[in-house]
Formats: sequence, structure tokens, C-alpha cells
Amino acid sequence: FYQDLVNLAHLKSLNLGLNRFLKAQDLMLVAINCRGLEELRLSRRRTNSEQHTLTDPDASFLFHNMRYSLTSLKFDAQGLGAETFQAILSCSLLENLCLTNALFLTGDLFQSIPKKLPNLTKLKITKACQLTTHDFSHMFMFEREKMKKLTSLNISGCWRLDDFGLKAIVDTTFKSLEQLSLHSCKSLTSDGIDYVIKGSHDAALWMELVFTKQYVDTEEVQRLLRKSPRLRVLRLHRKDRCVNNPQSNNKLEVLEVKRCSGRLAESLMNRLIFNCPLLRILAFKDSQFHSRSFFVLLHRLPLLTSINLGYNHYFELEDLVCIANVCDRVTEIKILSSRMFFNRELSECNKIFTKVPASPQF
Repeated sequence: FYQDLVNLAHLKSLNLGLNRFLKAQDLMLVAINCRGLEELRLSRRRTNSEQHTLTDPDASFLFHNMRYSLTSLKFDAQGLGAETFQAILSCSLLENLCLTNALFLTGDLFQSIPKKLPNLTKLKITKACQLTTHDFSHMFMFEREKMKKLTSLNISGCWRLDDFGLKAIVDTTFKSLEQLSLHSCKSLTSDGIDYVIKGSHDAALWMELVFTKQYVDTEEVQRLLRKSPRLRVLRLHRKDRCVNNPQSNNKLEVLEVKRCSGRLAESLMNRLIFNCPLLRILAFKDSQFHSRSFFVLLHRLPLLTSINLGYNHYFELEDLVCIANVCDRVTEIKILSSRMFFNRELSECNKIFTKVPASPQF
């Protein structure tokens, strides 16, 4: 297969995904046969087989051969070091860079990104545990003009980033940034998060924002919703408390709430229906609740097409009936665990939704 790629003269994008059979020699063939490749996605699985292990020299050879064409890269950097990162940064045409599990990315290499990748607009670097808040503040303060182009920034798992580094990011990118993910940035405090919300000059430019831990309180989220009329996606990853009085946001299309349970969760769900009428996707992950009134009121969300209830063992067959009756446009319902899956009620699910007519026989 990899040898035959040379016959695809116009191949621009290649997604190798999670292929546990992928060998280093296969990637060498990709590097040789796909010189015009513009987009590459490669996620690797851990394996005990030495022939499937990707080393720094292998990765370096791969990216050096693509440095004159590659504009988008999504790559799992687990176990790889400076030689690989230097080769990636030689791909000067990159506009979208995603490096997951970048455990060995050093501060010096990170700070060289603006100079090496002048066209970069989307940057995702996760679990870069060696990066300090100084690395972030230095890059965003001293390379301000180049970093102003960023529209998407995901630094999930960079736990050494603190409030000082976050303020440098906000001050530089407030006019361009549309997506910001701070998931598992454990050194941030309420001061830093509060600066993101009310200290930026134009938070209305953000379309997606991901917060984590217990530092985001109700008042901060309310200010965020008021100041961000263009916000489309809001993900709140909470451990205990939840937002009990969301403010109106007529643009919000996606809402994801994680670890939000109890009576406060029910209050949140009932209120958001009245405050966010344009919701299309609603997801509750690891949230336990039982509020029949919530499902009945879903008719106030005319654009709702997808509901993800996750692991909610309180969900019953009657709730599914409510959804089917009031949500005309819902095409997807996800339920990972529920009491109704442990009794005969499951067999009644087929009777709830309209059956698809059988195909005519010829």
C-alpha cells in the first residue's frame, strides 16, 4: 500500500490514524513517495514490538522530506525528543500544528516556534510538562506580532503555566483568538481565569472556551456569557459545583457540562433552555441527574439535533419518550449507561420512534 502511494500524484492529505500495525519503514515510504503532501495525521499506539517503534531518526527523516509542502500536521510525539521537534519546526509552511503528548518538548524549541513557523494560525500542544510559564510569557510577549495571528490555542495538560503566562497569552491574542483550551492547566488560579474573562479587551471574539477544575465560579461564567456574544462552544469541566444561574446567550450552539450532578445540575439544565435558545448540541458527561421537567422543556430548543447523556443511570424509558415527542430535529441520542438497559424496557425502545418503511421487494 505505501509503495503504491507514489501513483497518487495529486495526494494532498493522509490520515494514518491509530494503526497499530504501522511500521517505521512504512513511514519512510510515505516520506519518499508523498513529496507533495500538505496534511498529515499520525496517532500512534504503544506497542511492545520494536519494528513498530518510531525513533527520533525515523521521525526526523519523515519531516525533513516533507518540509517544503506540509501545511497541517497532527502528530503524537510521545517518547520523541529534540531531534524530532527540530525536524517538525523545519516545516516552515505549517499553518496548523498539533503535537500531542509532547513530554520532551523543551522551552528553547517552544520559544522558537514563531520564528520557525511564521504562517502558524492554529497551535495545539498537550502534556508539555517541561514548558514553564516563563516559556509562554516570553514567546507571547517578545514575539507578539507573530503570535497575534493565532486563532486557536490548545495547551491542555501544560500544568506549569500559571496566571502570569496566561495573562501574556490573553494580552497578545485578544483580537484574533477564537478557541482557547486550558484543560488540566493545574497551576492556574481564579485570578488568572478572571483575567481571561474580564481583563481581555474584546472577549467577544472567542467562539470556543474550555475551562477546567473548580476555579470557574458562577459569577465568572455569567460575565463570560454576557461579554461573549459570538461564543459558540462552552465546555465546563467541573469536579463538584455547577453553574446555577446562566445568563442569556443567543449565539451559544454547543454546551458540554462534565461532572455536574444533583439538584444544582437540574436547576442548571432547566435554566439554560430559556437562556440559550440556539443550542444544537447538548452533552452531559459523568453527570447524574433526574429531572423530567428538563426533557419536557426541550421543545424550547428548536435547533437541537444531538443529546449526549453519558453515564446517567437515572435515565428512564419515559425520558426517552419525552425527547421523542418534543424534539423534532434530534437525530442523535447517546446513552452510555442507564437503568433501562437492565430490564425489559429496552425492548420497547423501537416503538418510540417512527419505524423506517421497509424497502420494496423487486
